[in-house]
Amino acid sequence: MLKNKWKRYASIPLLLIIVIAGIIGLTGCDSGEKIEQIYITNNHSPRLTYVEGQDLDLSKGALTVVIDGQETLLPMTDASVSVTGYDKTKLGDQTLTVTYNELTTTFTVKVVARIVAEGFEKQYFIGDTFNAAKGKLRVAKDDATTFTVNMNDPKVSVQAFDSTTPGTKTVTAQYTDGATQYTCTFNVEVYGASDVKIVYPDKKQYYSHDTGLDFAGGYLTVTAGTNSSIVRHVDITADMVTGFDLSAVTKDHRNTPLSQEITIKYLDKTFNYTIKITYSGVTVINELMGSRALEEKSNCFCRRRSASSRGMPVEIYKSLFMFFLLSKPADAGFPRFSVDFRQRSSLCSSSAMARGLGATAVPPYRPTTSSQAVPR
Repeated sequence: MLKNKWKRYASIPLLLIIVIAGIIGLTGCDSGEKIEQIYITNNHSPRLTYVEGQDLDLSKGALTVVIDGQETLLPMTDASVSVTGYDKTKLGDQTLTVTYNELTTTFTVKVVARIVAEGFEKQYFIGDTFNAAKGKLRVAKDDATTFTVNMNDPKVSVQAFDSTTPGTKTVTAQYTDGATQYTCTFNVEVYGASDVKIVYPDKKQYYSHDTGLDFAGGYLTVTAGTNSSIVRHVDITADMVTGFDLSAVTKDHRNTPLSQEITIKYLDKTFNYTIKITYSGVTVINELMGSRALEEKSNCFCRRRSASSRGMPVEIYKSLFMFFLLSKPADAGFPRFSVDFRQRSSLCSSSAMARGLGATAVPPYRPTTSSQAVPR
């Protein structure tokens, strides 16, 4: 009986040896599969562009694992794969590290702003307002694709900044499209003017029939107070100018022009220059043509005639009228003559016109036949 027990217990070490040998064999088989390399191909890369604040998306990514020269794909969402280095609040390119079985590889993603201002006017002087004609907003959709909108687009509103003092100012811009609304901020610099110089407009001689000042050739040169390299050329505009008054010109200034001092103010600088205004013959004609009283006072009563058959063409009457008017002395007063040149059929005889202007009578023009009539 003792002998049988010995045989039974003697078989236990043999069994242990077999089990240990199997474990060693399996271990040796696993160690034979060597992972040589891991990498990410373009065809199996995850999402690479994100909008600021979005989480990393690895759902479409796969890691290529090379084992004993054979490639196999491993989803990047697998628990054995780790990805580090992503910061959803950091704009720009970011390099992320992928780790699998102590091997690493990298790939690059980009984070873009939801909305950002580009190409806007950055430098202003005291008193300036924001220049919405320059600059754009770049807006990102949820898929990180972007589009631009001009600053002066109706969907964009820009909050005014304080330009009464120099310094760095923050500007807020908002894009609204239905229920979608995005806001961004950006900085501009406001400068005081250390020096303002002027180049005066070219035109100094005016006539009473002119409609306004001509600023061609004139401009202001403004230099920033804290940065002499910042120089701006400013056009002279009507809102800067005082002193121009055409109503002050009278017939007395036909031969002696009226002098007026023009004042240009920009910021705290004032500039002056002198112009001369002459009362012109064009003004005389314009006043005559537009005066109803002239017809009431006239001693010339015009008869309606046909310009093509009996009377002189209206263009000739008009030319004669202007010739006699401009040839009379300035102090001779206005000729007592009236005619409506707006209607081709309203004519005065040439002799009546001559009498009204104090000239020798001229017989009316009468063609001998209809074929000799002056065409209209």
